[in-house]
Amino acid sequence: MLPVKAQGWILLIGTQTCFVWCLYGVLVSKVMPETGQPVLDWMRRDRYYTFLAPLLLPVAILAVYLNWVGLKLFRHN
Repeated sequence: MLPVKAQGWILLIGTQTCFVWCLYGVLVSKVMPETGQPVLDWMRRDRYYTFLAPLLLPVAILAVYLNWVGLKLFRHN
């Protein structure tokens, strides 16, 4: 098990990496020229998955929260 400080750094670096990757995919890649890199060019041409990936996280968090609230209401009634 990693110490709490290391877990915090891993979470912070992972969050920043995800933010930069999603920002590039949604905004920056649309105005950049062809790069020659298959993944980056695919993100540039794609119109579906570049919006699906960033919006998947808030919807998943909302679903988990509503599930937790439903469980609490079921247990305490």
